[in-house]
Amino acid sequence: FFARRDASHWLSLGWKFGLHNTNALFRRYFEYYFFTLLAWQIKAGVDYSSGAKVLHTFLTTASYKKSINLYQQLISSGKQVVASLLQANLMKTAELEQVTISGEQSGRFSQALEHYLIAEKTRLESTTDTIFTWLPRIYYLVVICYGINLLF
Repeated sequence: FFARRDASHWLSLGWKFGLHNTNALFRRYFEYYFFTLLAWQIKAGVDYSSGAKVLHTFLTTASYKKSINLYQQLISSGKQVVASLLQANLMKTAELEQVTISGEQSGRFSQALEHYLIAEKTRLESTTDTIFTWLPRIYYLVVICYGINLLF
């Protein structure tokens, strides 16, 4: 059951519980998926305001939709992309912020974002591998401690 859920389900659940404000790993996963969708739209030639309508359906939580609506309003009023994303609380990590600001100022926002996403994908895959390597070990340790506790 749990394995059949897609990333947007888990990201919606995490956003609902406020992990986008408290958990660094969740923020990184959210930004990776969100900005991958944004990069695909840019590459396809979709303008930012129209793209926000598609991004609106990415997660199902009300607070996310509120953030996307704010982003769309800001971008439609002519505000810069990075400033709009920051103000709408859709960008959290300092590295992504700096990369996109540099990209936007140089007129190479799309290329800067794609470069960041390639590097972030590698880091997230490594982190995920580490988690799934250690998870069974932690489980076995808990079982052993429980067993020892029963014996003594």
